[in-house]
Amino acid sequence: MKNYSYKIYIPSGNPTALVLGIENDPKRRKEINDEIMLKYEDFVEQVGFVNTDINSPELMMAGGEFCGNATRSAVNYYLDGKQGNLDIKVSGVPKKLNAGIDEDGNAWVDMPIIKGAYTNSIVPLNSVSAIVKMYGITHLIIEAGNINKEYSKEALKQYAFSILKKENLLSLDAAGVMFVNRLYDDNIEISPIVFVKAINTLFYETACGSGTTAVGIYESYKRKKGINVNILQPSGNRINVKTEVDDENIYNARISGKVIEYSKTLIKK
Repeated sequence: MKNYSYKIYIPSGNPTALVLGIENDPKRRKEINDEIMLKYEDFVEQVGFVNTDINSPELMMAGGEFCGNATRSAVNYYLDGKQGNLDIKVSGVPKKLNAGIDEDGNAWVDMPIIKGAYTNSIVPLNSVSAIVKMYGITHLIIEAGNINKEYSKEALKQYAFSILKKENLLSLDAAGVMFVNRLYDDNIEISPIVFVKAINTLFYETACGSGTTAVGIYESYKRKKGINVNILQPSGNRINVKTEVDDENIYNARISGKVIEYSKTLIKK
């Protein structure tokens, strides 16, 4: 089996392995994903593949889905942690995304939202839950209070899976349940569970960029205005989400936060 090199990044507490070189074969991507996941069991939560040509930034997730934190990790890879910006091609998304690292060292990306009226991207279920659709991933938002204290991680994963099944979201490339807890002074924390169909993974993630974005869209929908909120992740870190709204139409959502390079290049023998 061909050797491969990879790096591990930690975006807001969400360990992510980036394999150096795009792999177009879904079966091979899954094999590599499973190998890395097994090696770093209970640590690495997702695997992506990056183009080694720094002039053509590209991220392909193992399951072909979109991942916000892996995108921010790829940005860190391409910019070597230095301030700047770029346009990056990402799996699950039809157009390149604008991304970069700001003067404070935060890696950011303009997320692949479905622009326009909220009805384009939000399906309200009741007063405390809604489905939020984005390119490459869909999230179910549930205002569930301090549910992460009531369930074990495994029990919460199975509960989330049952909800995704009930709402017929398991056929999508990737879908998640964001359990939202409102703290104080507009502070919000999330417990994110994400399912990726092609590689059959179900994770209680330590941080979730796309889920944070979905919560930001949901908050904008409820408040009928743009928001700028730091959302607390299970890792204890926060991811900032900023939405821009015009006449109740959402036209941009950006997430940002710290990305740490956990390792230098590793080679699988």
